[in-house]
Amino acid sequence: MSYCYHCMTKLDEVEMPFCPECGAKHSVHESKSFELPAGTTLGEGRYFVGKSIGSNNFSIAYIGFDTKDDEKVVITETFYKSVFKRDVKKDNKDSFKVSYGNEISLDVLMRNTRKECITLSDSDRLKNIVKVKAWFSENNTLYVVSEYIEGETLFDRVKREGAYDWEKLYSYMEPVLNDLAKLHDKNIIHKNIKPQNIMIRKNKKNKDEFVLIDFGIAQPKETESPVKRETSAYAPPEQKNHSQPNGLYTDVFSCAAVIYYSVSGEEPKNETDKETDYLFPLLKPFKKSKKIPDNIYYALKYALQPDYKARCQTLEEFNKRIYTDPGASKTVYIPSEENYQPKNPKKSLSLSKADEDGSSPTVYLPSDRDGSSPTVYMPSDRDGSSPTVYMPSDSDGSSPTVYMPSDSDGSSPTV
Repeated sequence: MSYCYHCMTKLDEVEMPFCPECGAKHSVHESKSFELPAGTTLGEGRYFVGKSIGSNNFSIAYIGFDTKDDEKVVITETFYKSVFKRDVKKDNKDSFKVSYGNEISLDVLMRNTRKECITLSDSDRLKNIVKVKAWFSENNTLYVVSEYIEGETLFDRVKREGAYDWEKLYSYMEPVLNDLAKLHDKNIIHKNIKPQNIMIRKNKKNKDEFVLIDFGIAQPKETESPVKRETSAYAPPEQKNHSQPNGLYTDVFSCAAVIYYSVSGEEPKNETDKETDYLFPLLKPFKKSKKIPDNIYYALKYALQPDYKARCQTLEEFNKRIYTDPGASKTVYIPSEENYQPKNPKKSLSLSKADEDGSSPTVYLPSDRDGSSPTVYMPSDRDGSSPTVYMPSDSDGSSPTVYMPSDSDGSSPTV
């Protein structure tokens, strides 16, 4: 039995040169010199390898077919481009083996991945996380076989159809966050959450369902990677600056950045903080036509703090801020950025450092273009009276206390 290198359609004596399903030349694919050639088999012949469907600094993903379970799969090969070496010759299987120095241990790779793969294979508990089917070593490296998700990415959907309504977006994101929180309970961090790694598929009721994929760099949080990790605009400073520790809060930042993109339609833009030399995503104010509940706005703002100590520490805390804040029925209208370029765009993201001397800190919101205290327009101030602004912690109606990143006792800040 043979399969189309591009879509894994069974060919079974197909005489025509083109695949009857996808229309491509089914047995033709030019692989790069470091990639496995299409048509290779792995796992003692069980897995048929097709074309590569994506790669990054640490792995290569191939479309594949599980001949035992008779289904399409994704085969992810660990391949650290800065460390691994391979020059593949199609007719020489020995050339498929990866070579590297003493800084990499295959036993360590297998041991670090085992816990993650066992957890990700539990499809009953984690239906919004891609399911891992198998993992094994071959060619002196590690392979992880996972289910193939039919559909499109969240990134492509927003580009094609525009930004989501908040309530609709969160109805899809909440199950993903809940499943991710279960992984966090087991000390597993994804570390590469972005819209390109969230697939949208149809469930049994033919409704859209989000699935988080690409756990190629996921690992127990206490384990250090032997190579520099690839990051995106959705990654927080501590992931880009490698001197800071990664933690559960790393995924919290990325999830909040994905939500920001999904409801605004705009990608975060990388900026450098001159004082810390951190690279972090600069979030533009939401467009004037967009509405977002004020508790969501403040929850996102808190989750996207560049300083990990000043950020939501867990997904449970992030969810709590979204659902329990008293301002849930209010809406904050964020001014448009049209014809306006702020002098210091970082102030729209960061809290002021004025509280280092013990004085009361100033919080800069996107609307304070002239440096004055911003005005927040609430739907309830139609009679001209001054609206009441509810902060996330004032559940009893009292004025909330804001603890800033400079808390002297070193504890995690609370907003």
